[in-house]
Amino acid sequence: MKIFDDVISEQNQITLEKLFLDESFVWVLNSSTIGEDVPLEYHPAPDYPDTPQLVHSFIDADDKANTFRSPVLNYVMAHLEWENLIEKLSLPKYIIRMKANLLLSLQQKNHPPHMDYDRPHMVMIYYVKDSDGPTKFFKKEDGKYILTDEVMPKRGRCLVFDGNTYHASTAPTNYDTRCVINFNLSDYQHE
Repeated sequence: MKIFDDVISEQNQITLEKLFLDESFVWVLNSSTIGEDVPLEYHPAPDYPDTPQLVHSFIDADDKANTFRSPVLNYVMAHLEWENLIEKLSLPKYIIRMKANLLLSLQQKNHPPHMDYDRPHMVMIYYVKDSDGPTKFFKKEDGKYILTDEVMPKRGRCLVFDGNTYHASTAPTNYDTRCVINFNLSDYQHE
């Protein structure tokens, strides 16, 4: 896991925060934080409660019919200084999925530990705003999840980690919202 603070300009950080928290920004309600299509019997951590979250989907390379989904994709990528970010952080260049997640202060427990995909990939989380809902990391031993680390949301922070790591979001308690952009990245294009 690597943490990078202030890798994009402060003005771009402010612009992105204003965009995502504007009342006209379009969010879609997902029934859970780990994906709306995961049946309960296949839930990776049934002992952890889950909550709905608001999602704005940008890219889903697994969905060939609708890969690019957001009208503000180019605007967001420009303000993330994406080409520079790939170089600065040594990120894989292919985006499997890109989405923004917005959590409200509804619950004060950990969300379910999970991996976004079961294939090799990297995850980058860009924290849109300061908040107190940490990203938590776990190892799995004897069917139990053991907390190993956590990273607090800070506007302008990028968190990069191996996608085959159990992780979970946490709802904010002292802030009204927790907002991130979640990237799943790969060194090769997925078919």
